Amino acid sequence: MNRGAFRQKERLLGLLLILPALTIFLTITYYPLIFSFFYSVTDFTGRSLDFNFVGLENFRNAMNDSLVRASIWNTFSFALFTTLIGNAVNLLLALVLDSGLRTKNYLRTAFYIPCLLSPVIVSAIFGSILQYDGVLNTFLKTIGLDFLALDYFGKMNLAMPMLMALNIWQWCGYGAIIYLAGLQTIPTEYYEAATIDGAGAFDKFFKITLPLLMPSITIVTFMSLTGGLKLFDLPFILTKGGPGNATQTIGTAIYKIGFEYNKMGYATAIAVLFFFVIAILAIAQLRLTRSREVEH
Repeated sequence: MNRGAFRQKERLLGLLLILPALTIFLTITYYPLIFSFFYSVTDFTGRSLDFNFVGLENFRNAMNDSLVRASIWNTFSFALFTTLIGNAVNLLLALVLDSGLRTKNYLRTAFYIPCLLSPVIVSAIFGSILQYDGVLNTFLKTIGLDFLALDYFGKMNLAMPMLMALNIWQWCGYGAIIYLAGLQTIPTEYYEAATIDGAGAFDKFFKITLPLLMPSITIVTFMSLTGGLKLFDLPFILTKGGPGNATQTIGTAIYKIGFEYNKMGYATAIAVLFFFVIAILAIAQLRLTRSREVEH
């Protein structure tokens, strides 16, 4: 057997070996995606296999649906604020952990532990603490500080900021670890040369640290932005999208329309629109941040 035939048989054998796993992966990942496009142009209810094609009617209805508009506003507000504030918190935390603190190794572990928890568990824990009849308000009432007791998830102006704060708290350790890794790749010679030139801490941060951290900023921003856009767990468990539609996100709206209103075709159309929006934003964000990256 010549060498070429032997290599061809090796490639064929390799393909046969990965074929079962590849088939499962494609079935689980791409089969639902393809059929989502199909069901998005139908009035499929999910209760039976009977449905009619409605063309672009679902997409037109989505543009005029007050629930969808509210969920879009809430979702983008959540993603924007958690990305901006979260990035600042993550970077500040990384700078602290990169300093000469004796307890920095313990602090790294402590800040990273919340990332290991499921959002469901985080929701259950903070729900029992921050609900109006929860641990915090009960304690405040017991010691005579009733005026400080607040319905954190029941007020229109408090519910969404509380969800943002919980999200930033849970994931700040993850972003900080990425920033910390980026900080430790910056050569100390740059800072030494800047010190000799008379640069202060402000100049060092904005002219050395920040530009050389752009690869880390790209990663953290991408993960934070996409994570915020697909938010579902926290509002679903803690607020059910309320009060009113104050914490309704696109994820909870899709669930509500599909499983409570039994409009699977309509819910799928909203999901398809959302898919394209996330794809466009992710590509734009990656191009913007990568264009500012510098080599070192």
